[in-house]
Amino acid sequence: MTLSIQIVVDVTGETSGTPGVARTFDYTKLGTSPTVTLSLDDTTGVTSYYWEFVDIPVGSSADLSSSTTAEPTFDPDVVGTYLVQCTVNSGEAYARNAVAFTTQYKGLRKPAAGETTEYDVVSGWRAAMDALFDTADGAITTDTDAIHDNVDGEINAITPKASPVTGDLLLIEDSGDTYSKKSITLGDIDGIVTHIDSDAIHDNVAGEILAIDLKGSPTTSDLVLIEDVADSNNKKRTTIQGIINLASGGGVPASSIELGSGNYEYTQAASPIEEVCGNGSFNGLLIDGASVDAYFKAAVTNVFNSSGTTRVRLYDLGPAAGPLDASPRQVSELTFSTNGGPLSSEQSLTVVSGSPSTNEILNSDRMYEIALIQDASTEGDTAYVGSACLEVK
Repeated sequence: MTLSIQIVVDVTGETSGTPGVARTFDYTKLGTSPTVTLSLDDTTGVTSYYWEFVDIPVGSSADLSSSTTAEPTFDPDVVGTYLVQCTVNSGEAYARNAVAFTTQYKGLRKPAAGETTEYDVVSGWRAAMDALFDTADGAITTDTDAIHDNVDGEINAITPKASPVTGDLLLIEDSGDTYSKKSITLGDIDGIVTHIDSDAIHDNVAGEILAIDLKGSPTTSDLVLIEDVADSNNKKRTTIQGIINLASGGGVPASSIELGSGNYEYTQAASPIEEVCGNGSFNGLLIDGASVDAYFKAAVTNVFNSSGTTRVRLYDLGPAAGPLDASPRQVSELTFSTNGGPLSSEQSLTVVSGSPSTNEILNSDRMYEIALIQDASTEGDTAYVGSACLEVK
């Protein structure tokens, strides 16, 4: 009697196999480290076994636990088809069967090299090849609906949505995640815009300018935002110098800086020492070429026990932005010889572009200093500086 045998394929964690029917699993099954157990459906009259692989997937290291036992096992390790054969009684009969693990993305089963029987009509080698060709052919036709980075007008050809809502999706590339493609909603964008707008200046919100950091020492190069009345009130920028250039004369103070104030007290000694009572920056461009005048002014109260002279001096220390000059230049001096006060005096100044002399200042942003000194005395004379300033009118 000729033996008739069929191979049963059992896999760890799965239902029992059917004789002669191949088993097919998703590629994720490999992640559970399954063991495949092989057996015959009927061992009547079988006296010897010889199990072997007819084919295993490329890159697999699978090996049968034994080639001569009734139920050998092996551990599949890569995607593909494992085709096994069992020969009994030294060639009296043999049978083949297969177990396969499908590909990751398309779910296709790679056929074994020696596979000639369609073990599984659903996911067998013929179905796998048909699906592969259909997929490849379909990729060519469906690509006409894709968006490319080198084809104009593709987005314009898409049907527009007349009334988008916050839940509608947008495709983005995430700059925080190596530009991986992700989706966001229109509502997400609205949240971003709201955040950015919180730093804007509005025409209907009070206190926004007051909340901005104050610059303590503005320069003529600082920018100011304006609306140009000559150009439909479009927003433009100008400099503080541009605004200063609009200033006119007529005795109205255009700008001034206090170089000393607060009733600074100076007490005379036998060996006079010049004392600094104030400093600050002043830009000669404020008056250069404009119809305005510059003055060095001071107010002093003298308390002499007999007589004396108080001298208030103006020094140019150098560029306001630094570095300061090694030897400050005395610009002007106001003298006060009368006892009592307050006594006021002023000296007009001329703006020059270079090589200034007495009572002349440069047409640039400079640092100035006020110093006070009295004639030598041992009588303890005192002077009080009520104020000292550079003023532009």
